[in-house]
Amino acid sequence: MPTVSNRAGSVASGSRVYDRRSVEEARRDLAAWIAKWEARYPRLVAWAEETIEETLTFYRLPRQHHKHLKSTNMLERLNEEIRRRTYVVRIFPSAASCCRLVRAGGGDARELA
Repeated sequence: MPTVSNRAGSVASGSRVYDRRSVEEARRDLAAWIAKWEARYPRLVAWAEETIEETLTFYRLPRQHHKHLKSTNMLERLNEEIRRRTYVVRIFPSAASCCRLVRAGGGDARELA
């Protein structure tokens, strides 16, 4: 795995894949990233090759949506709201009651968007 000093370089160069205008450009950059790092970090590169296709699916959506998909603000806000609500309840009588509370938080998040 990357050392602390090299981690920033390998991650930063890999994250450029998501700044491309098309999935073809992203795959070209990914191939260059793999060629650069596979000798040094074979496990990292193998993991990236196995899982990268799942993360490239956002290229199927219209380009104007891409900038919103790169941000995790809404997800972080939802997690914060779930944490806040579960802290108040503390002990749930059943798993179903916990699920209801989480679903209610998800419904409220749609209103915030």
